[in-house]
Amino acid sequence: MRTTPARWRAFAFLGLFVLSSVGTANAQTAAPSREPLLDDSNVIGLAKAEFQRLRAGKVDRSLYTPELAGELKDAQIQAAKHDELDPLGAPLKFTLTRTVSSAGHRVYQYLVRCEHGTVIYTITFLGPKNLEDGVYITPIGPTPTP
Repeated sequence: MRTTPARWRAFAFLGLFVLSSVGTANAQTAAPSREPLLDDSNVIGLAKAEFQRLRAGKVDRSLYTPELAGELKDAQIQAAKHDELDPLGAPLKFTLTRTVSSAGHRVYQYLVRCEHGTVIYTITFLGPKNLEDGVYITPIGPTPTP
């Protein structure tokens, strides 16, 4: 399994680019703060629901910022579903590993163990409406057997 799937990179690049450029622009005034690793039940619910929508190949663009909604193409979603998510199988466990806030963005990074693989799943939210501003899924290997 590839470590940086091109389709997901293309899918999430805009949101992550926006986030990284915001952090860079503000680096002179204030470094991004790290929040405690608190897994708010609303955030994990949103993250799990989005992961399942991506697995089904049916996203709700009304939950995205206009930039991400405009950048995300149906063909990208279907290709990523078929090539990257279907082979993983169902998610078994989500573990929050990191949270970061910077300039209105809130980033949540999860380790997701699936039936046939493990991924790092990063989801970002922007502003008071909590619109999704980026989604990034990075395969890191097969799911270990207990």
